[in-house]
Amino acid sequence: KVDPNSEFDIYLRVRGGVVLPAQTIAPKVGPYGLPPKMVGDKILEATGAYKGVKVSIKLHSKQRQPTIFILPTASSQIIKALGEGARTIPKG
Repeated sequence: KVDPNSEFDIYLRVRGGVVLPAQTIAPKVGPYGLPPKMVGDKILEATGAYKGVKVSIKLHSKQRQPTIFILPTASSQIIKALGEGARTIPKG
């Protein structure tokens, strides 16, 4: 069992500016004692500039308080610099 008061990092790749369902985040952050709803809201506000683009993030937790850092990748920076707007997500 992981001590929830310790510091740790979790690396994820998420679609920016999209609300992540709590049940998709829960298996990753639940064992560390973090509430999935709060983590999802933090990810949403941190990735707002990358709407529709897949970005890599680092979730750093210290004393059960998550902090989100966006890890820049070449593709996400090019799309943001070109100002192409949101990516469309195919249905079906």
